[in-house]
Amino acid sequence: MSGMKVKELNSVILTSDDSDEQAFIKIFNRFYSSLYCYSKKITGCRQEAEDITLCALQSLFERRNTFQSESQIKAFLYIAARNQCLNYLKYQKRSKKKYSEYAQIIADRSSFHNRYDMMDDLTNAVLIAVDKLPKECRKILKMLYYEELKPTEVAAILQISVRTVYNQKMTGINVLRQRSLPEYLPYT
Repeated sequence: MSGMKVKELNSVILTSDDSDEQAFIKIFNRFYSSLYCYSKKITGCRQEAEDITLCALQSLFERRNTFQSESQIKAFLYIAARNQCLNYLKYQKRSKKKYSEYAQIIADRSSFHNRYDMMDDLTNAVLIAVDKLPKECRKILKMLYYEELKPTEVAAILQISVRTVYNQKMTGINVLRQRSLPEYLPYT
């Protein structure tokens, strides 16, 4: 670039009176295309490159009184654009990572909810099946599993032997496996 053009460009930039609009137009026309191509090459995104280019030009214009030469202006614009491109790429990387983490959480929650739904179905099926057991067997299973009593406590309350409690428990479990819950118990 010739010395005359540099001086003209600098004089436009360095003035802060009523020529601000003209200065911006000249700077925009001089650097927009090359900054846009540079930003697009780094980001790979047309829209983001446009935004970054405009932000770099705006940032330059806000600091227009601090530049002494076109090389300073050019260096500032490219450094500003590069930094904004890198920030964008970091943000994209974080976003992809967060998206992956979120997708994993959703998958885990779906899996959890599916397991919970299965357990809920199984629990309801067991409750219905237990209610269909013979009276003594049903009573012993409810005391053992719902009230969480030990076999010795059940035997004491019902005034029967501990061996009878174990026998009724096994009978009840076997009946549940055979009649009521074959789809939930693969080993029956």
